[in-house]
Amino acid sequence: MQFSDDILSFLGLSEVTGAAEPKVILAGNGAYLENVKSIKFFSYEKIQLIVKKGMIEITGSDLTIKKCCGGDVAICGKISSVSIN
Repeated sequence: MQFSDDILSFLGLSEVTGAAEPKVILAGNGAYLENVKSIKFFSYEKIQLIVKKGMIEITGSDLTIKKCCGGDVAICGKISSVSIN
């Protein structure tokens, strides 16, 4: 989680987000998410993640989950949209 904290600090957003709020970082052909409780659904076109106050849905193509541990999830693939419900 230190990685995203460093990025948020660099952007001047470290005071905006709470510790348990989900964080989403999009970069290139992937995404890194923090504070994820569980994976609700997974396919190569859609991933749904449960967070404290709802769900995050990622759509795209060739999506894969590269890491899922301790509330951190790393997703690779061509991401076309991210929605928070």
